[in-house]
Amino acid sequence: MIEFAAKIRKFKGLVRRWRNGKMVQAFNSWVGKTSKRGSARRRALGSIIHRPQRLALNTWLAFVTQRMRLRGLLNTFANPGYKRGFNKWKTLVRRPRKAPKSPRSPPNQWRMIKAMTWRECCSWLTRVGIPVSRSPPTLIRTLKEGFVYQELVRKISPAYYVRHKVAQCHETNGVFLMVQQFLDTELVISLIGCQKLDVIALEAGKAIDHLQLVMLFKTLLVSTNEGAA
Repeated sequence: MIEFAAKIRKFKGLVRRWRNGKMVQAFNSWVGKTSKRGSARRRALGSIIHRPQRLALNTWLAFVTQRMRLRGLLNTFANPGYKRGFNKWKTLVRRPRKAPKSPRSPPNQWRMIKAMTWRECCSWLTRVGIPVSRSPPTLIRTLKEGFVYQELVRKISPAYYVRHKVAQCHETNGVFLMVQQFLDTELVISLIGCQKLDVIALEAGKAIDHLQLVMLFKTLLVSTNEGAA
């Protein structure tokens, strides 16, 4: 603390000597360029009228203003509160900047879901407790009715199943619209990204669309089970 106070006194002395030297130079320049005849008022008026004298006066006034600023700066150094604030600011300024993080990929990117085979579809649905026929025409009719997807929604998110009354979707013929709304939830988007269904093709019973949708639900169910574990 004593060493710091000595440095402050030395700094103040250097600033005062530099300030006084500049003041003397500016004043001597002003005096040298103004006429030595007449009163101080006449010399000041002449310095305003004549450009060289006016420039000299402006130089002197600029150093007077600078002197006042330096005095205020020294007062801030003398105040412990300002000193602590200045040290904190200096530390923050000298802190090394962190390297910018690589931009994270947005969560709403599309993720390609491949279609399952008929055998894989039957085996997986039976394994998760949804028994279906192994006959492709019968299986596609079952998937087209939508009860399988309602049960898969219940297995993935029971809270969503109850809150949105998924069991009643058949009454409004909106099973696949409900599935699309479920895929638009934050839970699903965070796991597999945005997915856009072809509702018309699903209602018409297009096989490839149903096999892709079953694979999508399989991916969701596996991801939620892994997250719960």
